[in-house]
Amino acid sequence: MAAAAEIRPVRSEAANLPAIQAFADNPEFDLLVACCADSSSEQHADRIRTILSRSLDWERMLRLVDHHRVVPQVYGALSSFPHLVPAQQLDALRSRYKNNARKTLWFVAELLRVLSHLESAGIKALPYKGPVLAQTLYGEVTQRQFGDLDVLILPADVPKAKAALLDLGYKPSIELAPEIENAYLKSGYEYSFSTAHAPNLLELQWRILPRFYSIDFDVADFLDRADEISLGSREMEDERPRPSLCDTSANRELAGGNGPQPAPNWNEVSKNSREAAADCSPRRKSWVESETLPSPSGAQDQLRHGVGRTVRTLRPEDLMLVLCVHAAKHVWVQLSWLCDIAQLAKSQQLDWNAIQDEATRLGIERILSLNLFLAHTLLGSLLPSQIQKRLRDDPSTTILAGEILRIIERSTRYNTESIPYFRLMMRLRERWQDQARFLWRLAFTPGLSEWSAVRLPKPLQPLYRLVRLSRLAKRPQLGKRIKG
Repeated sequence: MAAAAEIRPVRSEAANLPAIQAFADNPEFDLLVACCADSSSEQHADRIRTILSRSLDWERMLRLVDHHRVVPQVYGALSSFPHLVPAQQLDALRSRYKNNARKTLWFVAELLRVLSHLESAGIKALPYKGPVLAQTLYGEVTQRQFGDLDVLILPADVPKAKAALLDLGYKPSIELAPEIENAYLKSGYEYSFSTAHAPNLLELQWRILPRFYSIDFDVADFLDRADEISLGSREMEDERPRPSLCDTSANRELAGGNGPQPAPNWNEVSKNSREAAADCSPRRKSWVESETLPSPSGAQDQLRHGVGRTVRTLRPEDLMLVLCVHAAKHVWVQLSWLCDIAQLAKSQQLDWNAIQDEATRLGIERILSLNLFLAHTLLGSLLPSQIQKRLRDDPSTTILAGEILRIIERSTRYNTESIPYFRLMMRLRERWQDQARFLWRLAFTPGLSEWSAVRLPKPLQPLYRLVRLSRLAKRPQLGKRIKG
């Protein structure tokens, strides 16, 4: 593992904002961040070229790319410097990029199959990560890495949705007794579903986070005010990464508030794209991150009829807050999540006042400002004036950011059931009431671990709170770092 990096500044083009940070003593991570940074900066190419002139451990670089799940960003940047990147490593990145692109096309087809079946069962469903997030942020489903599907539904629809997914060959990864399932619907937030050949392909969620985090988004409101997008993919005729739509001049004008521009039509997907998706179906090839996996029945029908359909997903203001709490929940273990936040901040006409008001209501102003500050510090995204004011009013955010930067740079994996993790989650909240509520719910809300460890009859189920306290007292400490 490389020593802790000496941080050196890279000039920020934004007036009155802190300098973008680079990592002089950790050149592989420095290159990773540079490849993911805002490519519209005049210094972007020069920065990458300078880092490539240094001695690099390319095997470690590839491990970091995989860990942070930024293959499209890194390959897209480094493919412009073929004379400076060793051929073997560039070929390895190209292979990862192509495999990821094919995999995402399979997921698009499968998502459409799932949504169609849920709709036919009368279930309102809202996909919000995976393919729809890639399409929303990057204009192209192949330009983001993901390994599963996430679908939001109402809690009352969970039993019916489970039955509908069973029709498609999906089974929940856990089976709960009816009385325990009723309690789990109140305190938990998701069911993971697997097929006979692969685990955790789909997550059915009725909350954004487990209840003990005390961040109570309203999924019903999400469903009511959802936006529509056209989900599809362009042809990969030359197997090179596509520039994000958000980097075009039209979209830069849109981000600047010059009025809406006509959106490209992704419904017409080329024959080559459909063949690429069918060719990469897990029935045909192994995936980058899993064993060979048969495509569930019906996915190929979507491909034959063309991958492209209008689907509903989170509106941008809701998406920003959801992405921020998701990154915080996982302690920013993947740089890709900050890439998504930076891309959303520059690619949409966001109502920052509405975002700030909702963050205040939920008690996550610090989480919001911390994510945007990290995205600026690492990737060069601009900070809205509302966030700059919040940072001035809450200096503890920048202190936290320094600690989080070290966690990201060292690729530390936090144990999310450890005491240090729970302490960090408390520090992320600005209101003592939310901190107290987090502690109370954490201590007295039993979860799957407690219900699986002990089976109590219904009259004794209040004792699960004691089981919860006992298990919390035995939590391990900080997680591991990626080898380097």
